Formats: sequence, structure tokens, C-alpha cells
Amino acid sequence: MTTTGTAEKKKWRVFKSARTFVRSLLLRSETTWVRYCAGKLKGRPRKPDDIPRNPWFVYRGRGWKDIGDWLGGPPARSSHWRPFDQARAYARSLDLTATHEWVSFYRNHGLPDDIPAGPAYVYRDMGWSGMRDWLGTGPVARWLRKYRSFHEARLFARSLGLSSVKEWGKFCKGMLPDKGVLPADIPAYPHIAYRASGWRGVGDWLGTGNIAPWLRKFRPFEEARAFARSLELRTMKEWTAYCTRRLCGKGVRPADIPSNPNLFYRKSGWHCWGDWLGTGTVAFGRRQYRPFDEARTFACSLKLRSLREWNKYSAGHMPEKGSRPADIPSQPDRTYRASGWRSWGDWLGTSTVAPQCRQYQSFRKARAFARSLHLASEKEWMLFCKGMMPDKGTLPADIPASPTGTYRASGWKGYQDFLGVEDSRRRRQ
Repeated sequence: MTTTGTAEKKKWRVFKSARTFVRSLLLRSETTWVRYCAGKLKGRPRKPDDIPRNPWFVYRGRGWKDIGDWLGGPPARSSHWRPFDQARAYARSLDLTATHEWVSFYRNHGLPDDIPAGPAYVYRDMGWSGMRDWLGTGPVARWLRKYRSFHEARLFARSLGLSSVKEWGKFCKGMLPDKGVLPADIPAYPHIAYRASGWRGVGDWLGTGNIAPWLRKFRPFEEARAFARSLELRTMKEWTAYCTRRLCGKGVRPADIPSNPNLFYRKSGWHCWGDWLGTGTVAFGRRQYRPFDEARTFACSLKLRSLREWNKYSAGHMPEKGSRPADIPSQPDRTYRASGWRSWGDWLGTSTVAPQCRQYQSFRKARAFARSLHLASEKEWMLFCKGMMPDKGTLPADIPASPTGTYRASGWKGYQDFLGVEDSRRRRQ
């Protein structure tokens, strides 16, 4: 049969013109109409291409009433067809197994005048439950099934003594033969079938007492936090171990204390894990630090000489310097990145400036200085930069020890050019 989508793409005759043509054929029933469309009815002209096989779809809302009106016979009232039970009994007697076999049968062999070729259309409000039920080949389509009430179905589910949704799934698949088989009027997916009529979770369905997290009733935030603090845990990792029973000696988490308080109490008091556990530790993103100038003054007072020493101090490995205050960040280069940070030398007061923050002489001035040293190679330049050529003096702070990177885009041509090696050779010659 032509589908609705295909039908909409074609240009059909207007309804009255099409109906006039069909009535001229003097067909008696829907069955003869179907056979005519399939070319199985002798003595009738071939069906024109602009006359649809499924006029009930094409002309719905555009004049269509019923097949009787279409063929020009008596109206297709419900009394015209056999009662549903008798019609279904006839269909089942044919021993057909699928929809395509039903279609093939009525196209090739026809049907009694009181048996519709489209039973879903005729019996849609009189018992129709799908083609499997019509042909007697198997269960009714899930969306057409009639299930027990929620309370009756739940009583059955609880009687099985199952303990989890995994076991319920196995039972529905017939993998627990000692429990019997799933009755046809009990849904395998009760959370869908009873979504609006009593469903409260698998624990309620199976009678295990387990309640879905979103349905549980938890203590108010302050009471729950007081309990959490009483456990004397130190970190979120320890809290997780406690909730999963991997932390001995702390007992079992009460049912009214959530395992993920950061989510459950996020709008009703949650601050951070340090506040929840009572450790005083505050998440980095929530800490309040001193202004940059005050924090730098404190850092300079420690008289540390390098980033390495600062890290040791922040980690508590320099007790002679005391402990780092909570309002002084361990990573000031990140905390004050947009509010004053220049370099570690500036932070610690050593005057050492990070290479990327230094201001160097222009390439020409730096090259003039390097040439004035009368060095013969890159190796001698490195020795000079390390202070191993005292007769040449020391490297000025505004001359880079690695000119290759600094002047790469502003004139650099190599160490021979930078040191004037070629010029020296020419002078010697």
C-alpha cells in the first residue's frame, strides 16, 4: 500500500472527482477495492495513477467519510462488519504469522465482505490490540497492553523476594526459572507503565526499603554537618571511603545523611568540604587573601632566596620561618596574576627578575657590548656569562645570557655576527 508520506508527494485528483470515478466501478466492499488496486479484479479498467490506494489517508479532512461512501454503497456502519471477537477468530483461523502475510492474503484471495482489510481502522475503539493479537501470533504490543493496577502489580513484584533492579531484569528475561515467568499483565518496565500512577522507585517496587536518592528525606543541613564533623574525618577522600564502607571504625552512614552533600545541600548551606568536615580548610576558589602589596611585604619579610625555598616554606618544611598564614596563597603567581604579580624576585624581594619579565638592551646595543669583549666563540661567551672570565667583567642585567631567543626576531644572525668574530679575523689579516 502507498504510505502517507508518499501520498503527500503525489498530485491526486480532488476528492469528488476521484469518488465519482470509483463509484463508476460498482465495487461492493473494501476487499474488492483492495483487489482492484492490486490488479486482481478482472473486467475493470486499470486504476489511474492519480487515484490513491489508501483514500482514507489522502482525503482525510478533505471529504472522506467511510469506504461505503467512497464506493457508492451503504454507509460502513459498525453493523456492516462482524463483531470484533468473531472477526478476530476468522483472522486467527488463517494461520498467518505477520502483517505482510495478512496483506498478501487479502490481496490474492480476498476477504468476506464483513471482514475489513484494515481492521486497525475499523476496530480501533472496539477491542483492537495490534496485529499480533489479531492473528494470534504472540503478545500484544507493549503500548496496547492492559496491566494490573499499580498496587496489585507491586504486591506480585514484592512476593518474588528480589533484592535489586538487576535481579528484576533477570526475572523478566526468564533467567530465574525458580521464580516463574513474568505474567503478561505485569510490565517489565514498571517505571514507565506506572510513572504517573504510584511509582516511587525500585526499592518500593521490590519491597527492599531502598529509596531512590531523589525521593529520600535527609536531615537539615546544620544537623547533617554536625554529624559529619563528629566523625573527625580530614579530607573528601576519607568521606568517600566512609560512605562506601571502606573506612573501618566509623560505623555505617545513616540513611538520612547524603553521600554527596555538596550536591544535595548546594542551595541550602553548603560552603566547602573543609566547612562540612570541620577542618577549617577552604577551597582555593573560595579563600580570601590579603591584597597583593600586603602579601608581598609579608613574603619579603621571610628573607627567602628562591622559588624552591618558598615552596618548602609553603609546605611547612621550614618550621623556623613559622607556618604560612591562611590568607597568604601558596601560589601567588596565580592568585595575583592580574593584580600586581611581576616575578618571584619581586615577590621575595631578591630583585631577581624572571627572564620573561626582564627589560633588555636593543639588539644593536647588546651586540656592540658583546663585540667589545673580543670573544672568539659561543663557548667563551658562555664562560663569560657564568663569571668564569673575571678579566672581562660581569654580564650586565640588561644583556641576555641567551641572546638567541631574545633577539630571534630582531636581528639575530648567529654568534659569529653577535661576537664580531669575522670582523676580528679581518683585522688580524
